[in-house]
Formats: sequence, structure tokens, C-alpha cells
Amino acid sequence: MAKRAANRAQQQQTAQNRRKALADKAAAVLIDEPEALSELADEPTEPSYERTPEVAQFWESAGIEPIEIALPGGKVGFTLRHYRTAMFYPPVVEPEPDPGALDAELDADFELPETVQVPDDEPNRSKKHRGEKLGNPQKDTADAPADPAEENNEPDSADFVGDPDTELVGEEREEAVLLAGDGELHLFRTARGLVAFAASNAAHDLADIEAFQQIKQKLRPELIAPADEDRYELDLVVRNLRGGRDVWDAELLVSAAEVARDAAYACGLAETLEVFAVGSPLDILDDALRDSGFWARRRLRRLKPEQVALAWRGVIGKVAGAIHWHD
Repeated sequence: MAKRAANRAQQQQTAQNRRKALADKAAAVLIDEPEALSELADEPTEPSYERTPEVAQFWESAGIEPIEIALPGGKVGFTLRHYRTAMFYPPVVEPEPDPGALDAELDADFELPETVQVPDDEPNRSKKHRGEKLGNPQKDTADAPADPAEENNEPDSADFVGDPDTELVGEEREEAVLLAGDGELHLFRTARGLVAFAASNAAHDLADIEAFQQIKQKLRPELIAPADEDRYELDLVVRNLRGGRDVWDAELLVSAAEVARDAAYACGLAETLEVFAVGSPLDILDDALRDSGFWARRRLRRLKPEQVALAWRGVIGKVAGAIHWHD
């Protein structure tokens, strides 16, 4: 949590500068093309709510944050995100069986009984007498006392006792919980739509979070003001990557990877999570951009811009396909 906060603090100024430049560019276009201004004035727009200290304190005390995600095609939406801590344990790997011991066990299971032969000097002994001499297997089995364990056919409690010398070591990790459910991520084009959905009894993953239940009735549209570091521009990722290593925007790509992993986890997109697996091109890209040292630059030179751009295009397509748009 502390590391994420530190990274966000470092990236905040860069995000503000980029957004100011985009705003200045948009303003210049409107000045040069006054007809565009009149067209925009006729369209209803969502108020731009300010991230005041009171708003920041509200979300900090709740442990939940509003986030904004921009996708290709000019689609921008709001949702909510909460991070919770969970323990992850490595899978228990059973040791490989010894082939020699397994063969010996199988031989013991299929061991044949000793053969009893009838003497030649008693050729006329009847089957009845021979049964008395050799023993009747069915009769012996019927007279033998029943084994309680076999009779109940229940496993022995010792089978469930683990190795006392083996201790599972868990790792504490953070996992994202979003306004998602049934493999869909809910995104809202307006803050009013998000507030109305949160106040309803709709089923979603955040409904099980106690903090969400405490604030759902207190939400107001002006509170849906994401911090700069919680605004994600997935619509700019592929274009930035295609520009080549010299123009790759670390803040843009690192933050995009963060929200893409969160969305993939919330929607159960296993294939998308595999794209970010350790050692993958996108994982190498993310680590190198965070490091920015000599070895990081060397790792970046080994990546092909076309390869990472194609991988990111697939990620964005999967995330966009799992979004349920509201309003």
C-alpha cells in the first residue's frame, strides 16, 4: 500500500501536466473553430467536480476510491474500487512416488495363495471331504468377525493429519474489488448514474464490503471526483507504444497496467491475467518502466514495439468486452 502511494505521488505531477496540455490544445481548437464551440454548447455535459480536501477525506476514510477509465472510441466511465488484503498460499505439490516401491506394493496386493495339492493315494476322496481338508473360503469368511472400519467404509482420521514438519507459508497480497459481477465491470458515463446504482440493491462484488454499505446512502454526484492518479487512459496506450521506445510514457503505461489487471481480476479474465504473468513482455515492460535504471533501459531495448503494442491491444479489447455501460 505504501509503495503504491509513493508511486502515485511521483506520477501525479506528470499527469497534471499532461492533462493541462490536452486542455490547452482543446481550447486552441475551439478558438480556431468557433462553430465547434456552439455544437458543444448544445450537448448536455457532466459537471467537472473538484477534488477538494473534503472529498479526498471522505474517500480516504471509506477505503474506497472512484476511478475514471477512458477507452478507445471516446468512451469514458466511472466506477468504484476497493483494495483488500488476502493471504495467498502456494499450491501443495505432492512428492513423486517411487516406482520401485509402487511395484512392490502392487506385487503384494496381487500375491497368490499357496497351492494345496490332493495326494495321489486318495483319488476317491469326495469334494465334500476335500472341502473340509482344504477349508471352505466362503464358510471361513462368513464365520470371521467383521472389521468395523471395513463395515462402515469410512476413511481413517489419520488420513487427514498432515505432516507436522510441513508449514504452509502464506504471502499477503492486495486484491482489487470493483463494481463488478458475473464477469462484467460496471462503468457509468455520469456521476449521477453511478450514485443511483450504488444506492440501489443491485448485486455486485462491492456489496459484500462493509465500508461500501456504510457510504452507499451518503454518496452524492459531486463526490465522484477521482484523483489524478486514479484516472486511466487506456485509449492512449497503443498509440503511445507504436511511437517507439523514445516516446513511451512510463506513467501512462504503468497506470494502465494497474487498472487492466484489476479489471481482469474482477471480471475473471484468466487469459488477460496470463498476459501480465511474470516474464511476459508486458511484465518486463512494466518492471522496466518502474525501474528506469541502466538495466531497465537494456531490457526495454530487447522489447519489440510491435509485439507489446499487439499484446496491449488484445488486453484492451478483452477489458472493453467485459464492460457493462450505464447511462
